[in-house]
Amino acid sequence: MPRTKPDQRRYSITTDVDFEGHTWTMTVGFYDDGSPCEVFAAGSKVGTLMDTAFSDACVLISLLLQHGISLAEIKKSLGFGYVLCMVEEIESINPPDGAEAL
Repeated sequence: MPRTKPDQRRYSITTDVDFEGHTWTMTVGFYDDGSPCEVFAAGSKVGTLMDTAFSDACVLISLLLQHGISLAEIKKSLGFGYVLCMVEEIESINPPDGAEAL
């Protein structure tokens, strides 16, 4: 499936995520139809292995979403861990009706 790039300006929601004693901030960007198209996360010390793992996971999740892979499909392919927690958090975030890009 071809990639559907997000608009330059899109609605996004930022939230804190807690998992096994670690907290990080996650931002989810949305297409105009309200479906998620990208994710960013921060919270670990910059340059650490955890920081790199979060960043890489966000890139991979974003690319999968932009190529039409659903969150449900991504979720069923993951084991228990931080990335699964990220996907579950994305599933729980929905932009309000009529939300517009900032």
